[in-house]
Amino acid sequence: MTIEGKIKDSFFIPNNLEFYKAILKKFNGKDVEVKISKVSNNRSIQQNRYYFGVVLKCFQQGYFDLNNEWLSIDEIHNYCKTKWNYKEIVNLKTGEVTQIARSTSDLNTYEFMIFIDEIIKFIGEWFGIVVPSPSDCKEI
Repeated sequence: MTIEGKIKDSFFIPNNLEFYKAILKKFNGKDVEVKISKVSNNRSIQQNRYYFGVVLKCFQQGYFDLNNEWLSIDEIHNYCKTKWNYKEIVNLKTGEVTQIARSTSDLNTYEFMIFIDEIIKFIGEWFGIVVPSPSDCKEI
């Protein structure tokens, strides 16, 4: 779970105070691990080209080969966001947690790399396809 905010005068100030309070309430009395990292740059243009031009097309071909059905790049992108780039939403009344897809445009370069790596691993496992590395793709 990620909560973004700022450190000011040695105090954490969350961007979404209500969400922060809900999370604190949910984990009240439990052992937790807190990691702090500096927000870095959003994904690069090269990463974006590789993702849409190579990774998702490999997924598309693998799905077609397996199911004899074409999925659009948008359908595949939405699936990938739901599976590997989601945030959890907490129902404050019931404590129930559900997941919704996050926009990949908000990911920094490192997070986007991890996201792409998860998809590449999935493509290899499900479809038996080895996705070319970015260095193998000169024209993306």
